[in-house]
Amino acid sequence: MQTILKKPELYNLLYQDVKEDISLYKTLLKSYDTIVEYGAGTGRITIPLAMEGKKIKAIDNEINMLENLHEQILKLNLEKQVQIINANMITYTQKELVDSVIMPLTVFNYIMDEKEQDECLFNVHKYLKDDGVLILELLTKKTFLELESDKSNDKYKYIKKINVDDGYYEYWRRTRLDKETNYIKQKRLFKHFNKQEENDNEEMFIWQNRFISYETIKDKLKKNGFTIEEAYGNCQLESFNNDSEDLFIKAKKQ
Repeated sequence: MQTILKKPELYNLLYQDVKEDISLYKTLLKSYDTIVEYGAGTGRITIPLAMEGKKIKAIDNEINMLENLHEQILKLNLEKQVQIINANMITYTQKELVDSVIMPLTVFNYIMDEKEQDECLFNVHKYLKDDGVLILELLTKKTFLELESDKSNDKYKYIKKINVDDGYYEYWRRTRLDKETNYIKQKRLFKHFNKQEENDNEEMFIWQNRFISYETIKDKLKKNGFTIEEAYGNCQLESFNNDSEDLFIKAKKQ
């Protein structure tokens, strides 16, 4: 299965405008100095936090993404702030205790199996300090309901145009939802057009996720030794409700 994580340059193009959540993490982590970030990728959040003096262990299971991150770290002289670790977030653990763990951009939703979700949270609990926090972003019920009501989710939809030096990309997406399992599967299509506006290349990637309700994650966190301190419905830190488009949970180790 080919995922966009194999192509960090396309990943960066896709998420280059996603910046609102960076200020959220800066605010929520203001009192915490040591951070483990799961799904660190090419450093969209790692680098801004490191530039503020945070010490970060950047975890990702895709070596291509981490190689891109490493290049940026060297350019910005952040080697003392960031430690890159190629590991699986489900099984990852460490002896050194840290202040905080973050799972941005719905990375926890990538864990499709419920037992593996529990294993991940259990391992995080082991190396968090007693007053440590876990911050994770999850898909919302509103997103799920929109997918349920979308009768055209078997067709590719044009999402946006992305300009690049040698032309531009058209980004298309097809989404399928399995209501029985809450699995969400997308095909992400990138059509490259040169400066003469000729379509000279296309690449398709698979993206899979599993919706987890707020009630379910609340139970899972409690089961694995966490209690929810706050639930936010957007990057402005407004309280979460059933109509919120985003869900950021700040949970404390019990």
